[in-house]
Amino acid sequence: MTVPAGHHGGEVVVRGLESAEECHAAADLYAEIWASPSGESPFAGEALVALADSGNYVVGAFSDGDLVGTAAGWFGVVLAGTRFLHSHIAGVRPGLQGRGVGQTLKQHQRDWARGAGLAEVRWTFDPLIRRNAWLNLTRLGAVGVRYVEDFYGVLDDEINAGEPTDRMVVHWPVDGVATKQPHAHDGPGAYPVLDTDRDGGPVLLDADPPDADLAVWLPEDVEALRRADLALARRWRAAQRAVLVPAFGRGYRAVAVTPDGWLVL
Repeated sequence: MTVPAGHHGGEVVVRGLESAEECHAAADLYAEIWASPSGESPFAGEALVALADSGNYVVGAFSDGDLVGTAAGWFGVVLAGTRFLHSHIAGVRPGLQGRGVGQTLKQHQRDWARGAGLAEVRWTFDPLIRRNAWLNLTRLGAVGVRYVEDFYGVLDDEINAGEPTDRMVVHWPVDGVATKQPHAHDGPGAYPVLDTDRDGGPVLLDADPPDADLAVWLPEDVEALRRADLALARRWRAAQRAVLVPAFGRGYRAVAVTPDGWLVL
């Protein structure tokens, strides 16, 4: 897949990694992005080699010959027989995030899964990170179907900062509209259950909301908040758990993030 690069100065080409050297370069990029204290990559190069050799999904995004992003996943199947691509890890080189490389990787995943005869792509993300929620739900049109507390256990990399790894599980059908443009959902259009106060802290508005579309406020940059005020970031995690765990238990699904920062259920 080749797409215009916009801010990159050249085209971004997404293709399968073709050698052990490229797989280890991808592992090094993951180590740079996640920045664990040990310097170890969250995905070893030799594991990427084995995944690629066994026909799974291991790709890189290249701009002017340089590796600027990478993604890896494998085939999955549920008891009902639905076959899907589990997208385990995807990352973009620091300094190039927010410039369309991540979206290009996801679109390539979808095309690859469709070509492999799969029904959908599935992955997890931290629903406190607003920009990721916006990309996954609003831009791509994936649907959040589960909220899992501490999905991976405690990790020591810079992004997760030793905090509980709560994750939202999303499903993205390979057929249908490729992307979803920002739409008319907004905070007042749904019943607000979690908001923010003047000091940037969470405010739980209703622990037992009615059966209606729900709006959950997302902090603007929880990663920066973790570095500046870890206690406040932990309050946001606890507040989001208090809202999303029962909401998903009641059958709600996450469908969008509004331009001003409301997660819509």
